[in-house]
Amino acid sequence: MFAGARFVIISLGAVVFFVSSYFLFIFVYEFLPQGSTSIYALVGLIIASILVGFVGAFVASKFALIWGTTVIGVGGGVALALFILTFAKVTVEWITIAVCVVSGLIGGILGNKYNKLVRCVGTSLIGSFILVRGAAFYVGNWPTSV
Repeated sequence: MFAGARFVIISLGAVVFFVSSYFLFIFVYEFLPQGSTSIYALVGLIIASILVGFVGAFVASKFALIWGTTVIGVGGGVALALFILTFAKVTVEWITIAVCVVSGLIGGILGNKYNKLVRCVGTSLIGSFILVRGAAFYVGNWPTSV
């Protein structure tokens, strides 16, 4: 696995760690009695939140390693279908949903089958977008991405 894909996995794990531990701590802390909570309860809550964060990060990283390209393929298939349907001016809702479901399934199957190619192309597209977007902040008269 090359560096770009590794960075995405590590970043996803870090985000899941911080989000899950933060929300667990805040959720449980709101139910503790205010003013009379012992320091041991707070330390225990912090340790439990950190452990849950590590478990969540581990599970998310393993999920991304196994199913990441499949999820990217589903998203790419749906995005491509929506682009084509918008270009073709299709306004019937059930046709849009049906085409998105079928193209999402096809994209997921292709993403799973061509795992390394999807990671390589996805990483290069995201990296080039970030590079050009960063340069656009310093170079004048470049178009915005929106």
